[in-house]
Amino acid sequence: MSNRDETFASREDAYERHATMIREGAPRATDEQRAQALERLDAWLDDQLIPNERAGQPDKKGVPEGPWRLREPRRTTWAFLSWDV
Repeated sequence: MSNRDETFASREDAYERHATMIREGAPRATDEQRAQALERLDAWLDDQLIPNERAGQPDKKGVPEGPWRLREPRRTTWAFLSWDV
């Protein structure tokens, strides 16, 4: 598991990045489920998006952080698979 400390240039930027995750990141979801998730996204961002106290400072990759961030980092569960061919 890893934390994603993403920052955003604007609320619209945050909305669009999360909307893309909803549209592309749930291949088994129905169109209705995606539409419902997109409808709830605005309210979720109203609750979760806060000013970033580190805005302008370099992030882990040296890129200046944006003025907005999520209240809690986004947690991502992942796995690495490898095999010899």
